[in-house]
Amino acid sequence: MQINRGAAEKSSTIDFSAKVRLAANLSIPQAWGLAVQRHPAGFEAIKYVSRFVDQPCLALFDRGGLQSKLRVTELGALSDLDTPVDWLHERKAALE
Repeated sequence: MQINRGAAEKSSTIDFSAKVRLAANLSIPQAWGLAVQRHPAGFEAIKYVSRFVDQPCLALFDRGGLQSKLRVTELGALSDLDTPVDWLHERKAALE
């Protein structure tokens, strides 16, 4: 997991062991996320690898002005994307 302070400050990251994100007890990674969100440094995001699809993810914290830094890109229906469809298929699940 990497934590990004944002563009306003000199960009910095903190790396966490996979043990944090893969802990069986979800209270551990949730506690880290909450601590980062509340930290006075004002981190804007956490970049991490999903435990479900082993792909990079980004958790954004709404710090004033975040909306103006983002743009929306339509990807289409979730059921049309390979990664979620494969994930559901492997788990014998379906979208309704």
